[in-house]
Amino acid sequence: SIIRKRVSIGLLKISLLEKTFEKYLSQQLIKDYITSIIDIGCCLLRFSKDSTLAKFATTMFELLFNHVYIATIYRGEILSRLISLTGSNDPTTINIVLKIIWSLVLIDQEKVKRHMPLLMQLLEKIDTLDLKDVKIVFDILCSLACKENANSSLSGFKNEINNIIRKHVSSSERATKHRGIVSAIVMVKHMVSVEQDLNNSSSEQESPIAHCLTGSAKEAADLLNDINHSTGGCPEFLSLFYDQLASILASSLCFDKYFLFWLYEKINQDFNAIFITRITPGPLNGLDFSMQYNQNDS
Repeated sequence: SIIRKRVSIGLLKISLLEKTFEKYLSQQLIKDYITSIIDIGCCLLRFSKDSTLAKFATTMFELLFNHVYIATIYRGEILSRLISLTGSNDPTTINIVLKIIWSLVLIDQEKVKRHMPLLMQLLEKIDTLDLKDVKIVFDILCSLACKENANSSLSGFKNEINNIIRKHVSSSERATKHRGIVSAIVMVKHMVSVEQDLNNSSSEQESPIAHCLTGSAKEAADLLNDINHSTGGCPEFLSLFYDQLASILASSLCFDKYFLFWLYEKINQDFNAIFITRITPGPLNGLDFSMQYNQNDS
């Protein structure tokens, strides 16, 4: 309570926290007080509606998790305590905690990847999360297990994630299907994202038409087909599907060019099938209709 109040009023600043971790946190201190440090961080996160406390706690966990003297077993304890906080009744706390875990993944995937079985516990809480938090959960899991270059030892986790997504997508329950669509697009994003230089490694004259989709790109295409089919033409589900798809395409990520070509062709075909007609409607209320712009011939 004393530390929380001092952080909140600005007596304990992030700069001081960073200096403490950099210069004064010895191996023996970590061994003796690791549990107490985690307790303090978790306590601050329970009051994360205060942005000052949330930033301080976030920095504390990032510094602690990546400290040179923190062993793998301690990192597992940190993640376990953070995951337990996702059971909170406060949506703000849940969101901040998930963002902390996601930031740990972005800082050093290899350190987090060793605790994949622990992170899979996040899926147990997926039905209670808001859509924005569902996206973060699947960003965390899919960035570790679903990329093209992911370690083969993680393939079992990838299959489990895939099965859960397909189960949600095929659900008749509205909220569950929403979560399934959102999580599926996140999985697709990580499956087809590539390094920019890898995407430009082939000849500029090489046509994507000559190539069939393989590996993760084919899996992603199959998943998108299944999602599209599961929407059943429902405007609500279709709009969510295209909105989430557009959000990843508008990002700064670089995607497999053969997948992008397939997606371009797929969207064109779907648009023509849904919106372009060769049938001219009959007169309505004295108005005669005729074909315009020749869109269906283009």
